[in-house]
Amino acid sequence: VLETAGLPPYKEPVTSPYVIIFLNHSGWIRCEFDFEEKIMGAHDFFLMSPGHALHILETSEDHRATLMFMTRRFYSLLAEMFPNSYKYVHYYQTVFQLTDKQYEGIKSCMHQIKILSEIDHPYRNKLLTSQMDIMAHLTEVYCTENGFVPEEKGGVEQLMLQFNNLIAENYTKHREVKFYAEKLCLSPKYFGTVVNQTLGYSAGGLISRYVMV
Repeated sequence: VLETAGLPPYKEPVTSPYVIIFLNHSGWIRCEFDFEEKIMGAHDFFLMSPGHALHILETSEDHRATLMFMTRRFYSLLAEMFPNSYKYVHYYQTVFQLTDKQYEGIKSCMHQIKILSEIDHPYRNKLLTSQMDIMAHLTEVYCTENGFVPEEKGGVEQLMLQFNNLIAENYTKHREVKFYAEKLCLSPKYFGTVVNQTLGYSAGGLISRYVMV
């Protein structure tokens, strides 16, 4: 768990091998996630999966945030132990605006996780996973309270989220559009048309961006 006072702009996008959870305390940050620009303000909450592209463009002078980093292995362990709290694989692509009460709940969880991660205790990992499950449960409750129902996402939006996840997992070995179209049970021609109409550039272009990053 890392507490930051502003984040330096990066000249280029980067990818991270970690699950990254952002909790913005104050100010704002302008950045790109998977080449899509987003602005996060005070009390915004965001989860980014491993392998996805992050490009920090600009932050306000009063920007303060807490960032939590988890290995893919630890996140997979959590998903296996607590399947009900980790069933929405596309949380990573959404910025959540929290109410003051919700913000305090997530902030308290992250603070407890920071304390637990720094102690030397035989049951530390068990305590950490339990506290993480509490935060995941709160996240799901808050999303529902705020009207976000991820299982209702569908159509082109769901397709693009799945495509981004597949690229992040496979782009080092598979760079052909046909591979991703088959994974999504679509013909390469139809898949290419949908991506082009949605993004304004080709599926191959998005794959190439990941490779360059």
